[in-house]
Amino acid sequence: MILPECLNQETEHTNYKFLKHDQKNLTITGVCKGYIKFSKIPDLNDSSEEYAYANFDEFSKSVMNFFGSTSSPEVFENLEKQFNLMNKLFPEKNFGQMKDLFMSFAKNKCGSNPMLGILLGQNKELFKGLEDKFKQIHKDILDKVGIFCVTDRLSHFPMWAHYADEARGFAVEFKNLHQCFNGDETGVLHQIDPVEYKEQRGQISTKPSDLSEIFRTKLKDWEEEHEYRVSELLTQCETDGNCYLYHIDRKYISRIIVGWKCPDNRFEVIKREADDAGIEVVRLKMDEYGNVAIYQ
Repeated sequence: MILPECLNQETEHTNYKFLKHDQKNLTITGVCKGYIKFSKIPDLNDSSEEYAYANFDEFSKSVMNFFGSTSSPEVFENLEKQFNLMNKLFPEKNFGQMKDLFMSFAKNKCGSNPMLGILLGQNKELFKGLEDKFKQIHKDILDKVGIFCVTDRLSHFPMWAHYADEARGFAVEFKNLHQCFNGDETGVLHQIDPVEYKEQRGQISTKPSDLSEIFRTKLKDWEEEHEYRVSELLTQCETDGNCYLYHIDRKYISRIIVGWKCPDNRFEVIKREADDAGIEVVRLKMDEYGNVAIYQ
């Protein structure tokens, strides 16, 4: 797997997860034990992510381009990854066998027959059936995959306000999550990727990148968050009620950074839990000019 430059295995990379503190101390206790929480996409903060969109003209064009004479080796490599992903998500449907048949069909340009263009160009009922099928698959995928979201921004007031209880909570600092989540044969699962921000949600098509875009794209309205995501099968998580928890080695948790509005008694609870786990704790303070820095 080729990692993005910012996630190169030789480069140290830092991410942050903003969290609220709860009265029972469950969040900080879980973090200090090495547990991170995955959520289904419909449970995240952008409701538009749970919907799939389709456009007949774009879909037809993508089919013709895919089966045309210009398909590159990269197209087939990405297509194979998509079949690997579907086989992991739906092992009962034998996508592995379907992959061999479809790849042979695609590589031999069986689809370049002019009849394909006629069929797609004139039969919108076929497209409607495919659209409905793709939307159902999209819905099924969302039910099987969890997302863990982090950012590379620590000094961002809106995120402290929104995700860390107006800076009364804390941020978990992670180091080198790309070594923990280093990918698999799907090119999507078990790896950390930067989110791509777009003006509008992607359309359903046969483009090789589209299936992974389900997990890695958001509207540009969220761009300031600089989000990174890990996508994981929920079957790989432990369940605690409605929570999906995944255990990582605590060496990837470098420290806990407590918000500047955190009450002293709450800070002591967080510090005690972290000290017992051997995790460094620091506290942010705001000066008289509104600047925030780590308090020594």
